[in-house]
Amino acid sequence: MEITQIRFTYQEPGATYRTNRYNMIFVPFTAINNHEKTINVGVGLISDETIESYSWLLEAFLSSHKKKPTMILSDIDVALSSSIGKVFQGCTHRLCMWHIMSKMPSKIDADLVSNSDFKKRINQLVWNMNIEPSEFENKWDLMLNEFHLKDNK
Repeated sequence: MEITQIRFTYQEPGATYRTNRYNMIFVPFTAINNHEKTINVGVGLISDETIESYSWLLEAFLSSHKKKPTMILSDIDVALSSSIGKVFQGCTHRLCMWHIMSKMPSKIDADLVSNSDFKKRINQLVWNMNIEPSEFENKWDLMLNEFHLKDNK
């Protein structure tokens, strides 16, 4: 089976993150097969979340599967991102939309987060798989202006 897409799922503390006997970090490898079904293709345990540990894990994964994936989804982890760029050079790396959207309430005003028009517009924009980058940038800029978010760091 050819693996083209890999998704790294981050386990939040309290789930399986560091709950094993050796206090190690559990890293599942989830892929999408040729039937567009999600399947588990591997797991790893690492002792810390450093570039070296992630690189070792990704190289071990690559040596067992013999081919780099074409796309990887992950959370926003600097060490993992650096390792992906180092081990899977040329692979498209994208951030997981669930992680991005779950951080939104901590980044913008609570009134805006609960605004139904804002939620509808942002969801239509960020979940649109067929939008071209230039169109996304234009609509994003319009939304930032309309909801007075241009100066929101």
